[in-house]
Amino acid sequence: MLHKTGRVTLSCKSMIEDLAKRFGMLQCKKRDVPIVKGATAVFKDDTPFSDKRQYLSLVGSLLYIAGTSRPDVSFCVHWLARHNSEPQKRHYALAKQVLAYLIHSKEQGITVVPSKGEKKHSAVVQVLGYSDADYANDHKQSKSTTGWLVKLDDDVIDYGSKKQPYVARSTFEAEFMAVSTTVERMLFFDDVLKFLEVKQSRPPTLSCDNLATVVAYNAHEATRRSRHIRVGFHYTKAAYLESEILLRFVEGEANPADIFTKALDAGTFKKHAQSLLN
Repeated sequence: MLHKTGRVTLSCKSMIEDLAKRFGMLQCKKRDVPIVKGATAVFKDDTPFSDKRQYLSLVGSLLYIAGTSRPDVSFCVHWLARHNSEPQKRHYALAKQVLAYLIHSKEQGITVVPSKGEKKHSAVVQVLGYSDADYANDHKQSKSTTGWLVKLDDDVIDYGSKKQPYVARSTFEAEFMAVSTTVERMLFFDDVLKFLEVKQSRPPTLSCDNLATVVAYNAHEATRRSRHIRVGFHYTKAAYLESEILLRFVEGEANPADIFTKALDAGTFKKHAQSLLN
């Protein structure tokens, strides 16, 4: 959608409307959040969902929507996708709740604001990153979830939620792996801007809500950590020492990447979602 002010909103309105018709949810009840806090917990009385193809069809469509224009549902949709091989009835019910949330907010999406510069190359921008991790929230494998967000000034350009490939032994390790993932993505966009000869007001700045991770960058070497932590440490430390990236601490409630790692209460969810959408 192109606004009169020049802003462009990326949305999946038509696709959401088609899904509402296909799954018989045109008159569904409005939902303020895609899934409620605590919905990802393990329940012993779960029963298998018989129509696996229907589940895969719905979750696959939700993955496309989440990846193109709706970062606010990224965590819950990727969590649902983890159960593609053995979906249960409650997983399908939760997927329909996510769709209900999208139906009543179908106009929303990522908005890109035009540059304020008078000339094409006169604008000065900055790459901003946010990382977060939810420690050992995968109840089967005890793996943590990484969440990241990259902005170009106020515009969202990259985001994601994914299960970490290694089992973290502490909250610090989980947060550090999340930082490494975010740094890698930020440096990619930094290289793109340099190639396009776009000026930046300062090096890409990453905000993390784990103080131990920030303090670790003042250490000279990685202490007794597993190999994947050492590799991530040296990669991100090199970028830090060469002033390719800045790292700062931010309070947890002010970290929008929190929305990519867990189901939040309604108030916190709405605050972060508002910072990501139009």
